[in-house]
Amino acid sequence: MTWGGRWLAVWLLLAPAGLGEARAQGQVAGAPVAATRVVVLTGDRVTITDIVDIAEGRASIAVSTDGMERIRSARGVIDHYIDQGLPAYGITTM
Repeated sequence: MTWGGRWLAVWLLLAPAGLGEARAQGQVAGAPVAATRVVVLTGDRVTITDIVDIAEGRASIAVSTDGMERIRSARGVIDHYIDQGLPAYGITTM
């Protein structure tokens, strides 16, 4: 998975709570009736189709145990940069 894919996975996890559920229940304009599949975020691969289906409410997400460990590991890198005062674009820069 590329860094872009990793950031997408993190964004999907941090997206406003309930958005997917509201979309699936037709409470968001243009929403489909219900999610029909689950995209499991493992940290290895997310397809364009997965992204579109998630965004349009046709799929919900789940995070595998390995995927969650990868997120924790990536968070450790961010914490290291912050703790050490190291420059990191978008983290310690404005």
